[in-house]
Formats: sequence, C-alpha cells, structure tokens
Amino acid sequence: MASTAQHLAIAASINARHFKFEGNDLTEFFLGAIACDAPKLKPKNTIDKTSATQEIFLESKKFPDEMRKAGRNYSHFLPGSIVPENQSKFISPEITEKYGYTPVDDRPNAQVDYTQFAPMTALFLDKYADKMSEPFMLGYLTHLITDELYFTKLVPEIVEANQDSIKEYIDNKYGKYGYEKKETLTNAEYLDWSHDALYGVFDDYNYLSLFETYDIFPDLLNLGNYLEKWEISDRQFKPSMVEDLNDSESIIAFLKNPRISHLVCDAKQQLSDSNIITRQNLSFKGLWPYNLYLDLTDWVDDEINNYLTKKVK
Repeated sequence: MASTAQHLAIAASINARHFKFEGNDLTEFFLGAIACDAPKLKPKNTIDKTSATQEIFLESKKFPDEMRKAGRNYSHFLPGSIVPENQSKFISPEITEKYGYTPVDDRPNAQVDYTQFAPMTALFLDKYADKMSEPFMLGYLTHLITDELYFTKLVPEIVEANQDSIKEYIDNKYGKYGYEKKETLTNAEYLDWSHDALYGVFDDYNYLSLFETYDIFPDLLNLGNYLEKWEISDRQFKPSMVEDLNDSESIIAFLKNPRISHLVCDAKQQLSDSNIITRQNLSFKGLWPYNLYLDLTDWVDDEINNYLTKKVK
C-alpha cells in the first residue's frame, strides 16, 4: 500500500484541485484519507504475543506463510481469494466477481498478482452511495483510488524496471539458506523486496517537498485528538465510519502511535530550502521513483474527476 505520508500528500493535492475543504471539513477529509490504514485492535485477552515476529524470515519457512494480511482487508475492500482456507478472511469470491473483479491466488509462492492488493472501489461506491457527500467519505475514496492505482499502474512499472535488483536482493538475503529465486516473481518475493526498497522512499522528507500543499499536512496526533472530541461533541459521529469501515478506537490508537504520530510534523520541520526538490531537477538526483509518485497523484486526480463528472450527470 502507499504510505501514510504519501496518502496525505495525495489527499492534500486532490483537495486543492477539487474539493476545496477548509476547517473541520478538511480535517474530516484527512481522517477519511488515512482511517482505513488503522489496523483493528485485538481484544487484550486474544493478543498473540508472537504476532510481532510473524513477518520475520524464519529458516524453517523461508517466507511467511500468509502473505496477504487480513487485518485491513475489509477496510480496504480487497478482493476475495481462490484459496479455500483464506476465503473466510476476505470479501467473498462471489461478491468480488459481482463487482467485476477477479478473486486472487494469494499463496506465497504463486506468481505475484498486484490486483490482490488493489481495493475494489466499485464495491465501496455502490455500498456507500448515499454517504458520498461527507468529507470523510470523499477522503476514504481518495485513499482507495490511490491504492488501486498504486498496485495496478505504478508498482508493475517499478518492478519491471528493477528485475535485476530484486533478484540480487532475494539471492543475497535467502540464498545462504538454499532458497533459489523463482523464474517468475512470487508474492513472497515481491512483498519482501518492496518493503525493503520502497517504503523508505515514501516518507522521505525530500519526497514530501515535491507537493506544493505539503505545508498543510496535518499532524496525525491532532487528527486523533479531533476524532476523540468529534465523538462526544454536538457534531454527530458519522455512523458510516464506525459500523463498517473501521472503529474510532482503532483509528485513534493508530494516529496516536508514537512511532508515526509526528511523522509529518517532523518531516516539515526538517525541510529547508537546501533540500527542496522540484519536478525540474528530479532527473539529476537519481531519484527514480519520485517522478512516478507524482504521476500517481495525476492518475488519482483523473479518477476523482471522472467520479465527480459522473456524479453530476
């Protein structure tokens, strides 16, 4: 998925181009743009103490058994699985096909299929058609469209351009255990490489400076505080958030997590005229993903524009 900082960057740009939200409406739009990334909290008595290590490479397994994590499947409207034991964790294959999507083979060693990570935005829009005037829901839509385009257009292009580096990464990390890189990229190989190679770039301070609207990025801690007050204020809490999409407790815990709560705030503090990047000088810095991330914003803009045009008609 695109990162927290990337989602806020794109949401800020989309708001500036289309919605022009301000004040509380802008805050709620940003909340929607990040809410579905909040993992559901587990009841305290059911927390698996080994969960923190489930994604770590183990010699006996070579790769994690479950590559497509089910924790955010419903909040992201991810397509169903063809694997019987996985079907209860995701939206059903029947609903997946009803909305024009294809259930995916999400076994670790299956050839990678990026659509398994891409939200089914058609299902979201149909299910919540009567709530799409809410700033929160428009932010949520922006997030889903961003992830859908990220996996269907941007990631395939990045991976295609980095076949050699992916093979080298897998060989260096796992070759000593006897693992041989598969002839075609697998789900497990892609996820392992992408988390190492791409996510550090997402939150790079220079990357944030590419967006002219970076100065209005919200502090995530402030978003969490707003959500807490929103529930107990006269401004009624939107049931669309709490019933189906996610729950406020999980969203608040995510936004106030010390590891990420000041991400954007810290990034803005470290930006200076000396490290601001512009579109014009991208090619001279060897920052190969950045221009594609800006393209992603333009692609999201096109999809939002198409949605708004159809809505008016």
